[in-house]
Amino acid sequence: AVVIEAHSLQLLAASKVFEKQLLDHAELGADHQLCLYSKDGRSKRRVVLVGVEDAALLDAAEPLMRLVYSQPLPADISTQPEKLLQIYQLADQVEATGCMSACTAALAAVPIENLQPSHINFVLQLFHDTQLASTSGDLQRLQANCEARLMQSYGDACKVIKDQSAGGLRQQFGSLPFPALLHWVKSEQLATDSENTIMALLHYWRGRQVHNSRSSAAIAAQMEQLAAHVRVPLLSPLFSPGEFLPVPWFQPRTKLHHALLAKAHQAREFDVERLQRSDIGCPPAWFSKQPRPRSPTAVSELCVEVTEAQIKQGIESAKAGKTVWWDSPVNFIMGFEVGFSLQLVLRNGAVALGGFLKVLGGWSGNESEDGHLPVYVLADISFAAAQGGAAQAHIKSLQTFLGKQSGSRGFWDHPKPAPINAASDLAPWIKAGKMTAAAVLRQIDGLDVSQPAAAAAAAAPARAPAR
Repeated sequence: AVVIEAHSLQLLAASKVFEKQLLDHAELGADHQLCLYSKDGRSKRRVVLVGVEDAALLDAAEPLMRLVYSQPLPADISTQPEKLLQIYQLADQVEATGCMSACTAALAAVPIENLQPSHINFVLQLFHDTQLASTSGDLQRLQANCEARLMQSYGDACKVIKDQSAGGLRQQFGSLPFPALLHWVKSEQLATDSENTIMALLHYWRGRQVHNSRSSAAIAAQMEQLAAHVRVPLLSPLFSPGEFLPVPWFQPRTKLHHALLAKAHQAREFDVERLQRSDIGCPPAWFSKQPRPRSPTAVSELCVEVTEAQIKQGIESAKAGKTVWWDSPVNFIMGFEVGFSLQLVLRNGAVALGGFLKVLGGWSGNESEDGHLPVYVLADISFAAAQGGAAQAHIKSLQTFLGKQSGSRGFWDHPKPAPINAASDLAPWIKAGKMTAAAVLRQIDGLDVSQPAAAAAAAAPARAPAR
């Protein structure tokens, strides 16, 4: 409880609820009024009671009284949307219209760049649970600003899924409230490299809700609403629910088979319209072939850089019978985790250079009954030429496998099958003391991994040092 002293005249003027309580008390007479008396009994003060359902609103009582007395709010409150909204809720409860107007004016004045994730989450959840946003144009502008800020932070799906650092974008995404995620998946501003990535992030968000022990029924109902905005025709086979993977949260299953059949048979526009009728009621997004905007951070290239010193050391280790690996950073491409590795290995008594393309799934539990699923990959593998000439390319169609244990490994032919006795044997590929190999993905699971030249140049990732 919070006890605040105030003048009756101020309360009468500011609030209809206070006015009613004070006037009703007066009509009851002195013997029936709720009062607090001084210790000597010579003075008394009438008591006005306001009950709140949320204890957080108790913190709004004192700031509300400042508005009742037409005093400015402290700076630490006037710039915090969640605190202003708590004051607004309490003012709305006691029908203090002047205080409500002061709150909405302060909320509308909060710059969009000052809206932090905690503010956005609070505002969107509150507006989802109540009708506050419909009561004021200022609150509607606040909602629009929060939604715009949400997309500024999480509107690049590729950037979100790749940031797996502690407290990074992916972890923040997993903590978003449902109303924020619903706006995210519905937004036409949501950029990605493929619908697979959207599906993988939705699956990740669900996993975080289960981990936080939220109600399974509530999660299922929310996932059904989110699934209604997935563009099923743009999913690759391994990400299409019901084709290879069970994806039990993708509901309603009774309607999903209509969308999958329409996708498989390239349904005509007339048939799609019929499937969207109220008697069948398939979500329109399940038939949409409209690609989302291209992510500026989408990548198609994985690089391995090895220094000449590492090559020399690796050759000696390989001669001693130890397999040497040099790995690129694992990256997300079209919803799959993909890595590229070079390998020095002793074969038939000689050291040879080879490599692997490793493909992992976008979610767990994606293996078939035998523990694996095939993924077809088309990649160009090349080495930078030492003299600035054309790079040596190896184009290989790989059938790799998804598995729960070690993922998949697609082996490609040794580009240097001849015996390697010293670093000089790799001299054609060593430039400025480094050997650089690149795997450029062209297709994965039937999707073209393509980028416009300008976008590809802007999104080219920094090449991590080999390990």
